[in-house]
Amino acid sequence: MKKYNQIKLPQLDLQSVSIHESGHAVFYYMLGCKIEYTQVFNEVEGIVSCKIFKPTAYTSEHSKELDIKLTVYGMISFSGSMAEFKLHDKVMDLDNLFEDSALYEEYDEDYDDEEMESDSIKFMSEITRANEIIGYEHYGIDFFKEVNNKTKEIMNNKYVWKAVKGLSEILSKKGVLYHKEIHGFLNNCSLPDLYKNYRELYIPESI
Repeated sequence: MKKYNQIKLPQLDLQSVSIHESGHAVFYYMLGCKIEYTQVFNEVEGIVSCKIFKPTAYTSEHSKELDIKLTVYGMISFSGSMAEFKLHDKVMDLDNLFEDSALYEEYDEDYDDEEMESDSIKFMSEITRANEIIGYEHYGIDFFKEVNNKTKEIMNNKYVWKAVKGLSEILSKKGVLYHKEIHGFLNNCSLPDLYKNYRELYIPESI
C-alpha cells in the first residue's frame, strides 16, 4: 500500500473546530450562499449545512466557467483549515497536502476517512474529475496552490478574520447556530462581496 504523510491540523479542541466551521461559514456567506446552520459536535467534528454545487456536475469541456467554479469550490474547501492554521499561527505544507489528497483519491479503499483532512480530498476529487472530463491534466499542484493562496489572501482581510473569530466565539458557546443568527451576525461585519466577482458565471444552488 502506498504511504502518505498524514497532514494534520494544528490541534484538536473545541476552539479549533469552532474556528474551522466559522471559516467555512464566512466564505459561504461572502459567496452568496444560504447557510442553514453550523454546529460543533465535539473536539473533533463540526458541520456547516449549506447547499453547494459540484463544479463538474454539468461540465463537458474546459471553460472559464469551470475554472471559476473549481476556484470557488476550492476556496470553500480550504477556508476551514485555513482559519485553523491562522489561529495557531501555522503554515500548510501544500506539497504534502496535494500529494496526500491525490493518493487518497487514487487509493481511497486503503485509507480511513478520519485520518485525512476531508475538505482537501473533496477538492482533489473535483480536480480529478475535471481533468478526466477535459481529457488531460490541466489542473495540478500549481492550481491547487493558487486557490489556496487566494483563500489565504481573503482570510487575512481584517474584516474577514474578525468575522471568523467573532462567529467562532458565539458558536463555541452555543454549540449550534441557525440561519437567522449566522446571517444576522455576518450582515454587520463589513465583509467583502465575493459573489459579485463570480455572479455572471457562478450561481449557488441554494439561491
